[in-house]
This record gives sequence, C-alpha cells and structure tokens, in this order.
Amino acid sequence: MSAIEIILASASPRRRQILSWAIKNFICQSADIDETPHIEEDPVLYCERMALEKASVLTRFHPLEEKFILASDTTVFRNCQIYGKPRDAADAFRMIKELQGKPHVVCTAIVLLHTNQTKQESALCVCQTTVQMRPFTDAEIEDYVASGDPEGKAGAYAIQNRVFEPVSSIQGCYACVMGLPLCHTELLFSQLGIQFDKDFSSCCKANITYPCNLKKEEIQRNAVVKRIESELSA
Repeated sequence: MSAIEIILASASPRRRQILSWAIKNFICQSADIDETPHIEEDPVLYCERMALEKASVLTRFHPLEEKFILASDTTVFRNCQIYGKPRDAADAFRMIKELQGKPHVVCTAIVLLHTNQTKQESALCVCQTTVQMRPFTDAEIEDYVASGDPEGKAGAYAIQNRVFEPVSSIQGCYACVMGLPLCHTELLFSQLGIQFDKDFSSCCKANITYPCNLKKEEIQRNAVVKRIESELSA
C-alpha cells in the first residue's frame, strides 16, 4: 500500500484506540458540529447525517490536499428515542435508569471521504447492534455517574467498563458499541481502492474482551454501502 494521508475525524480516545489496532499511521482532528437531532428525525438517518457532517467539516482545513477522512457517529436509541451524550450527571442518571433491564439499539455510521484537487468521493455504511442492559440499583448508577465515565458517551455508558459492567448481552458487533466497527471500516477503504496488510477483523478480535463469532465476509457481503461522488469547482 502506498503512503496515504488518513485523518480520523474524532477526538474520541476509544475510536483512536480501535483504529490503531489495524492502522498505525493516521492523525486525529476533532470535528466540532451541532449534534442536535432534527424534530422526529429517524435515529439511523440522524446517525448517518452526523458522520457525514463530521467528515465534511474537516475538508475545510486543507481543501487542496489529497486525503482520506474517516468519520463515525454512534447513536443509542430505543423505540426511536435518541439517547445522546448526557448534558450533566442528572441527565446521565436518567438515561441509564431508562435503559436498564431493557434492550436498545446502538447504531454506528462510518464515512470514508476521499478528496483531491478535482473531485470528492465518499462511501458510507451503518452497523447496528442490539444491546441488553442489566438491571441496576440506584446506588450503582450514582457511583458510575460519579466516576465521570458517562461523560461524552452516547447513552451515558461505555460497554467496555469492567467495573460497572453495564451490558448483559449483545446481538451484533461489539466494536460498533465501542464506536468504530472495524469490519465495516475495512470495507469502506476497499470500496475506495485502499487495501491494507493487516486483516481488520483479526485485529479487532485480538483486542476486544468480548468473544466475537462474527464473520467479516458475511458482514461485508450484507452491508449496504452508499457512494457519493462529485466534481470540485475550480
């Protein structure tokens, strides 16, 4: 693979860590956007919109340079109600209290945007995982909120927290809940003609604590990839 510039449009330590399992040479740049959902916006379409906006906003920093911008957004929802990042401790407590003991969906949309001096092309796909949260006592929730871990996390929890252990089971991709499903990420790179020496699925399974039995080939065969191409103005 020839040297290419890859920019991860995120300040998330989790996404940086996950991507580093498979790719060593990339830079991170925060993409600050308005994450307010539109009125009655479909949660999956909202998730896609957020990922696209994160990728697009970074094209303004180096508009004439060729680069690949990778962006993702993770949205937690139940019955079409979106659980975003908590505003404060009380909001985090409310979210976990409402989600406890019930299933919900974690959707992560991934966008890979390629720009050069003449054109811009992007590929987008979505991964969804059904998560069953365990029941909690109020004291458990209060202690977890006080730890600060819910801050900045959709749904106010981190699945990988070994102390709180918020989840009893999942159906789907564990890395999706963490914020960056690597099988889908590898698929987007291949869609735009980029191949890597490492197998992203193997890298993921070697680093997560969850026993993943998902097959990359099946995931990539069933994934719906949206492509967008446009010529840039001179």
